[in-house]
Amino acid sequence: MARNVKVIINGTVHIAEVRCFARLVIKAAGYFSDDDDDDEDTPGHLQFDDIALVMLYSHPHPHLLDNSYGVLASCTKLGEASLQVVKISSIQAVVAMVPHHPVVNGVPEDRYFLVEKTGMEIAHFGMEENNDE
Repeated sequence: MARNVKVIINGTVHIAEVRCFARLVIKAAGYFSDDDDDDEDTPGHLQFDDIALVMLYSHPHPHLLDNSYGVLASCTKLGEASLQVVKISSIQAVVAMVPHHPVVNGVPEDRYFLVEKTGMEIAHFGMEENNDE
């Protein structure tokens, strides 16, 4: 099952499919040593950086988005050329990208539509809201 996320890349919101998560071991910021014999495994010299390899989706199709009054964000997968490494902290939310096959300009396309809020709110679907409880 694909893990899709909303992520901030260079200040812009993107939807992406996570390919893998990883933890990198890097030299701590501000640590510099010219000594080749210096033990880099000593505490304080190393830190962890948690990252994800993601493949981006396109921006939503503008015609479908406009005609649906901003409801149908329909995207395509951009493929391996769009692979990016992002910090885990840049992930804003987990989202669903549901396959659908709209006819755009007379041609059926394989696309995915964005569902941002999947979760507990569906448990109350069809129930009357009672503010007294």
